[in-house]
Amino acid sequence: MRFIRERRQSRREGLDLPVQFRIYLPSCPDTASSFLPGRINDLSQHGLALLTNAIQSDRFHVFHPTPTTSEQCLLEIRIPNRGEDLSLHGKVVWYDRNAEEAPFMFRVGIQILDHTKDLRRQIEASIKEHESAADPPM
Repeated sequence: MRFIRERRQSRREGLDLPVQFRIYLPSCPDTASSFLPGRINDLSQHGLALLTNAIQSDRFHVFHPTPTTSEQCLLEIRIPNRGEDLSLHGKVVWYDRNAEEAPFMFRVGIQILDHTKDLRRQIEASIKEHESAADPPM
């Protein structure tokens, strides 16, 4: 029997968190796509899984390099938070098409590029806020 080795650097926390993201070239961050809706499906210190119906916007694709520059695009992900949205940047390392009956067409694996301890604390606070909003009062 063969076992598949887990390649993730840290344990993932399952969650359901609404986000917006946009696609941009690292060499031209000012030419980003418009924001697209998605949901974070799970999150760790090093990455996240994003559920979305869009993996391409304008001339940008989340994974495949652009024909003109051969650069892989990056994502800016905005997580709603009390006061000011949290913003992080990541690189898509894989994506899959979901089954037809799934609520989102794609599941996208993202490596977080700018994950500081302070940002992690802010994300955890945002997760707790969304969890408490989803829990009915007793």
